Amino acid sequence: HLIGVRLCPAVESCGRVKEPPNNSLERGGLYVNRLATFSIMTDEFSIKLIPTTDVVTNPSLREHIRKTSVPSSHVLLAYTTDGSEAGYLSIEFNESYSVAFIYFIFVLPRYRKRGLGSAILNAGEQYADNRGFSCIWLRPRSLSLDTDEDRLVKWYSRNGYKWSDDGEHMEKVLTN
Repeated sequence: HLIGVRLCPAVESCGRVKEPPNNSLERGGLYVNRLATFSIMTDEFSIKLIPTTDVVTNPSLREHIRKTSVPSSHVLLAYTTDGSEAGYLSIEFNESYSVAFIYFIFVLPRYRKRGLGSAILNAGEQYADNRGFSCIWLRPRSLSLDTDEDRLVKWYSRNGYKWSDDGEHMEKVLTN
């Protein structure tokens, strides 16, 4: 969580949350969504907000989500056109800082290098924007041995993220 982290200068330009998002319940350590739905479709993928990790059918992906998401996380799950689960994004909303915080983006190895990571990241940004947040923070870290941190930072930079003044996280101000 963001306790003890100072506000970044970008938060001033992010503005305040449009309406306080208090739309989640914790049930048995799993996030349960009270919002209607959220989904994005592309030619190759669909990305949907899931109500609980119990709906994930891929055992390794479900376990990965459970290990890397906090109970208050909102999880966007990506599917291929044939319905296979391919990756996810875990995001949390912090009204105190007026920012969304991306915890993890993960794409199963067989679906990498196809634009899915960028699609999931864009969906997370749109979801945060829809909820009234205009700033996202993240701390780049690799979950796989074949992706080095420098490459990951460059990828986030190409997607509009910049290091905070204190160097603790990367951030992006969302624009409508």
